[in-house]
Amino acid sequence: MEIHVGLILLASLFDYLDGFAARKLNVQSALGTQLDSFADLVTFGIAPAVIVYFVSTLSLFFVENGIEFWLFLILGFVPLLGAIRLARFNTVEEESSFFIGLPIPAFALITISLTWTYLEYTVEPLLKSARSARKASAEAGSLNRSLPASALG
Repeated sequence: MEIHVGLILLASLFDYLDGFAARKLNVQSALGTQLDSFADLVTFGIAPAVIVYFVSTLSLFFVENGIEFWLFLILGFVPLLGAIRLARFNTVEEESSFFIGLPIPAFALITISLTWTYLEYTVEPLLKSARSARKASAEAGSLNRSLPASALG
C-alpha cells in the first residue's frame, strides 16, 4: 500500500506543476480544463476511495460485522461528490481568489495521510507479529525434521 500512497503524492506534485505551467505559459483551454478535472477525479477521487476500501477490509471489524457493503457504498460517494464539485468548479464563470469547498486533491491528501497512519501504526505491527510467529513456527518445524525419529519419542 505504501507505493499507492506514494503514487498519489507524486500525482499531486505533477497536478500542481501542470496547473502552474499552464497558467504561466497562458495555454489554458476548455478541453485542458476538462481533462485536468477528469485526471483529478481518477487520481484524487477514485484511487483514494479504492485504497481506503481495501485497507478497511484488512480490519476484521468491517468484515465480521457485515459492514463491508455499506463501506463500499459510502466510499462510492467520494468520487461522486468529487465529480460534482469539479463540474461545479468548471462551470462557474466568475474568478475568485479563494477556493469554495475542499479541493479534491486536498481531500485525497488528507485521506491518504490518515490511511497511511492507520497502516503504519495498526496494521503493520500486526503483520510484523504474524510474520515473526510464522517464522518461529517454520523454524520449529525444521528443527523437528532435523532430529532423528528416536529423539522425538
